[in-house]
Amino acid sequence: MAGKILSIGNFKGGVGKTLIAYLLYKHFSDDYELMQSDLDAINENILHIADKDEFKAKGDEIKAILQKKDLIIDTGGFLDELQTYFFKKSNLIIVPLFLDSINIKRTFLFLKFLFKNGIEANRILIILNKYKKEQEKLKDEFVNYVKNTFNIDNFFVMNDYKSYQKVLDEDINLIEANKRNKVLYKEAVKQIKKLNTKIKELLNA
Repeated sequence: MAGKILSIGNFKGGVGKTLIAYLLYKHFSDDYELMQSDLDAINENILHIADKDEFKAKGDEIKAILQKKDLIIDTGGFLDELQTYFFKKSNLIIVPLFLDSINIKRTFLFLKFLFKNGIEANRILIILNKYKKEQEKLKDEFVNYVKNTFNIDNFFVMNDYKSYQKVLDEDINLIEANKRNKVLYKEAVKQIKKLNTKIKELLNA
């Protein structure tokens, strides 16, 4: 199979997994196809896998995608056999979180789960989502701890832009919208392009 698999996961829900998956899919659809295995994220226009049986039933469809494109998997905040299978097969796992104690603790548990299942550190990208400037000290402490404890070197700081939510709410493309309103969308577009570049570098490393 020519395509590569990119999964987005964390034990903590509500950290932006679906938003990040959809941003990548929406703006770089020539490169990626999106699959949702999150039971709460059903979209009729996107390949959805609810359980192991449905995964087997759509196996040929998934193989066909991977012969032509890369596949993004938006996983849920829960853990089951199917989710574990996706993580093991992934070329890269994106782990988004917010910088608060609950998010950090749940993320550490998730990282330990990945390592227990044979995922190497270089296959993990941690996204510090909705980052604020006043969190700089906490960010530095978190990054240093993760580097020293888990040997993970791949991080991406993602600022919060209201225009990102528009992608989900209004099904718009920020790059196209930016051509009409550079003031509103300029910084968001620059950031999502940087994220896409970072992901491609890691996938092709």
